[in-house]
Amino acid sequence: MAQLREILAQATEALRNTGITETPFLDALLLASKVLQISKEKALASMDRELSRGQQREFHSLVTMRSSGTPSAYLMGQQEFYGYLFTVTPDVLIPRPDSELLVEESLQAAGEFPGDIRILDVCTGSGCIGISLKLQLKNAEVICSDVSDRALAVCRENAGNLQADVSAVHSSLFENLSGPFTIVVSNPPYLTSLEMEDPQLKSRDEPELALHGGTDGLDVIREIVCMGYEMLVPGGFLILESSIGQTEAVRTMMLHRGYSETRISADLTGRGRVVTGRR
Repeated sequence: MAQLREILAQATEALRNTGITETPFLDALLLASKVLQISKEKALASMDRELSRGQQREFHSLVTMRSSGTPSAYLMGQQEFYGYLFTVTPDVLIPRPDSELLVEESLQAAGEFPGDIRILDVCTGSGCIGISLKLQLKNAEVICSDVSDRALAVCRENAGNLQADVSAVHSSLFENLSGPFTIVVSNPPYLTSLEMEDPQLKSRDEPELALHGGTDGLDVIREIVCMGYEMLVPGGFLILESSIGQTEAVRTMMLHRGYSETRISADLTGRGRVVTGRR
């Protein structure tokens, strides 16, 4: 048998050498906590704990998968977003801190409407955006839509786990949805075809359907901007995430479609990430 501190040191060094992660010790600690079925805090306080051979084999298997590029969130089966813990599988995009800006912008927009509101989270994936909004806005009707049945299954699981009363609807963008909505929010696919060829991205095994936005990355965004206008109540908001190099193009699309009060909001790095427009 070996102590936790020993195998963590070895795993941290192995992960550091791959260059696959900027947080090799944290990744190793999370995987160890999964094997031991304790929190990472308890793992940190249990460095002298000895692991059985079976636990060592399981841990080394997880480290090998992490070293090959599989994200920790998929190996752990969960990811924190906006203070809530969401189940994630390779059928959904892993929630990212930058996307919390969509929630913040949506809450700000919701404050413009004193009465009942309807919110649509398009391309919902795990449901992290729509569910987080429902948990903040108890009286809002929230619909989470996605074209992937498997993603919707994850969304429904998260809604149940977090006791969020949202509707999960199978729809290719607005195809099976009935408006109008007060707010339409989305983290749509926006990577370009060239970006999709990045070997490091491919190693992460995130669903292509949730990432690829066509040659210039804007195919899905164009459709949402165009069709979303008619799905909004007068004065309603469209709130979209895009890459930092696309925000001006998205804002221009909104202006051409007739949206007003358009603005670009910065992510955690201070760069433009979310574009908002008002019908």
